[in-house]
Amino acid sequence: MGEGGARPPGSVVVTDVWESFKIYSERAEGIRDRLFARRKSVGEEFWALRGVTLELEPGDTVALIGENGSGKSTLLKVIAGILPPSRGAVHTFGRTASMLELGAGFHGDLTGRENVYLNGSILGFSRTYVDTVFDDMVAFAGPQVADAIDRPVRTYSSGMYLRLGFAVAVHLQPDVLIIDEVLAVGDAVFQKQCFDRIHELKRNGVTIAVVSHDLDTLSSLCERGVWLDRGEVVATGTAIEVVDRYRGHIVEVQGGGEVGKWQGGAIYGSGAMSITDIRLETAPGTDTVTTGDAVAVCFRATANEAVENPVFGLIVRANDGTYLYDTNTLWRRQATGDLGAGEALEVRFDLTAHLLPGRYVCTVAASRSDGKQVYDWHTDALGFDVAGEFVANGIVALDATITVGSA
Repeated sequence: MGEGGARPPGSVVVTDVWESFKIYSERAEGIRDRLFARRKSVGEEFWALRGVTLELEPGDTVALIGENGSGKSTLLKVIAGILPPSRGAVHTFGRTASMLELGAGFHGDLTGRENVYLNGSILGFSRTYVDTVFDDMVAFAGPQVADAIDRPVRTYSSGMYLRLGFAVAVHLQPDVLIIDEVLAVGDAVFQKQCFDRIHELKRNGVTIAVVSHDLDTLSSLCERGVWLDRGEVVATGTAIEVVDRYRGHIVEVQGGGEVGKWQGGAIYGSGAMSITDIRLETAPGTDTVTTGDAVAVCFRATANEAVENPVFGLIVRANDGTYLYDTNTLWRRQATGDLGAGEALEVRFDLTAHLLPGRYVCTVAASRSDGKQVYDWHTDALGFDVAGEFVANGIVALDATITVGSA
C-alpha cells in the first residue's frame, strides 16, 4: 500500500474511495439452502463509503466523526489494509498498527508472551526488537497481566485481554496508528496511561486516525476533524470546528434549540434552559487581565420549563483551540436546585488566570442533572486577553523561580 509516489513514513493518501457490501434479504436456513441460496438470491449493494478523499501528513491527528453507520469504522479498516476498496485507492507509508478491536489477532490457546511475539512478527518486527520492548509492554499492561503472561490468553479476563492488546499496539512504534472506539480501556488509572501514551506518540510524530463517540475527547486529542454521513465526507476542518458542526446537526435532527453563531462558535441545545448575559468580570477598578489575576466567568441561566438540579459547565481554550480547562457543577458535586419555568439563576465561575500573555476563549453550557443532555451550549462565547511581561513561552504560568549559585 506504499505506492503513489515517494512520501515520508506516516503519510496516508485516500483517493476517491468507494466501499460496497452485498446485503441479502433472505437468510439460508439449512445446509441445502446455504449451498444453493446464493445462486438464486440477488444481494442488494450497500455503499458504506462514497467517494472519500483524504490526505494525512506525518504527525496528523484526525478525528472521524459521525453517526453509527456513517462509514467511520469502514474507512479505518480500508486505511489499515483490512478491507480493499471497491473503487479508488489507498496508500499508506510506513508501518501501520490498528486498534480496531483490541486483541483481535490473539490466539486463545497461545500464552500472552507467545501472542506478543506473534503480533510483533505480523507487524514486521524482529524477535530481537520485540525482546527490547517486551518488559515495558507487560509493565504497561499491569501486574495482573504480568502474573499471567505465560498462561493461555483464553484464561484472561476481558479487562486483561484488552490491556495486553492496547499495550502491544502502542509499544510497537507504528508510523500510523488506527484507533476505533477503544479509548476507554480498563479503569481510570489505566485510561490515563493510555492517553498519556497516545499523546507521547503524537509528540513523536505518529499519524493517528481515531473514531470515538466521546466528542470532548476527540476535540482535545485531535487537531483535525472529518465528518462522515452515509459514507460521504460532509465537513472537514479543525476538530473543534467539525465537532461543533456535528453537534449542531444532531440538535437540528432531534429538534429543539437554536443553532447558529453568537460571538464565537455553535449554539445548540434542547431549549429547556437559556443562557444569556455571558460576561467576564475582572478585579475591581480594572478592565484588563494580567497573569495571576482573579477573574470570573458569569452568565444568567433561565429555565424555559421545569428542570431538576441542572448542571452548569465551563471550558477554557487557548485561541488556537488548545484544551486548557473543563469543569462543571456535576463533577464538583455541587447541587444547583430545582427550577420552575421562568425562574433564573446567576452562575459564576471564579478563576485565577495562571495564563501567559495571549488570547483565550470560554465555552459555557447548561445541561441535564446527569450531564448527558445539553439544554444550552455556547461555544467560545467569550474571549479575553491576558497581558503581562514576557518571562516565559507557552500557555500556562507555572510561576517558576530560578536559582543560580556557585557549584
